[in-house]
Amino acid sequence: MLPAPDVRLFGHDRWETVTSCFYDSYPCNMSDWEDVVTEEFGVCFSYRPQKPAYRAGILYGLSLVVNVAEYEYIGMLTDSVALKVFVTSSQGSFEVTASNALSFPPGSHVALGIHPVETWRQDGNFGDCQYYGAKATIDVRRKHENRQHCIHDCANDLKFSECGCVDDVAVSHKYPLCSFRNDSQLDCISRVYHFFRAEALCRCPDDCHTLKYELRSSFGEWPSMQALPSVLLQAYSHAHHDSTRKYLIDVMDKYAVAETREEALAQLRRSFLKIDLFLPSMTMAEIREQKVHTVRASCLLGVGQGRGGLGDA
Repeated sequence: MLPAPDVRLFGHDRWETVTSCFYDSYPCNMSDWEDVVTEEFGVCFSYRPQKPAYRAGILYGLSLVVNVAEYEYIGMLTDSVALKVFVTSSQGSFEVTASNALSFPPGSHVALGIHPVETWRQDGNFGDCQYYGAKATIDVRRKHENRQHCIHDCANDLKFSECGCVDDVAVSHKYPLCSFRNDSQLDCISRVYHFFRAEALCRCPDDCHTLKYELRSSFGEWPSMQALPSVLLQAYSHAHHDSTRKYLIDVMDKYAVAETREEALAQLRRSFLKIDLFLPSMTMAEIREQKVHTVRASCLLGVGQGRGGLGDA
């Protein structure tokens, strides 16, 4: 468990990972990329374009050629190679977890359709939800961006109270980090994960308003042998990092010899993939909770003379 600056130092950087990038059919502005330190995956890269998408279709989304740099992996730390993809409107890293990130292997061309879903829940007397973010009360707004952020903070508060440290590098500025050399701390963190239940231990109601993205993917093997020369030339012309260029030159040299072209194709597929993220349509699904029953109670009291009245003796 390393501090965030060390995680950035030892992780890949965006110039090595993002080999080529196009948005709305134009080259990306690399300043729109941001490095984000996450709890589970270390350094991730967030792309937030300055202009929103105005047209639907694969030609007008985000098109990337990504280098996962399999040749730099440490075998004792991971036994799989993949690109993790997560789409969110949130500004924080707390939502990027293994349970909600999709994985795609190198050697594939992924088409990822993004379907926005906006949900409105009833609050007050008709529901147990809470507004977070800009629509929240000042106290809630200062603390949490959404419910997931609330649960994230609750979990770290619990880890710190039970173990005296946390394992989340994203909050190392707020809590001391546990040491991977300290078995008692690691055992304590494992116990917290085992019994942690957000519904029972945290006061984090559902968000009254959420905007989430359903992702639908399809993918095939990439590139084909026939397309390999053009793919190599395009990747090399857009590559930003020396190690990426060096790797691509090695693949080109092997492709230049007829006997090693299959080896060149396999080498490129071991570390590179292409991914297109786009809006299939410019529509958005909306889900609203409605009040089903309203109860208006009234009491009618008659006071007067006669049988049953106060005047009877």
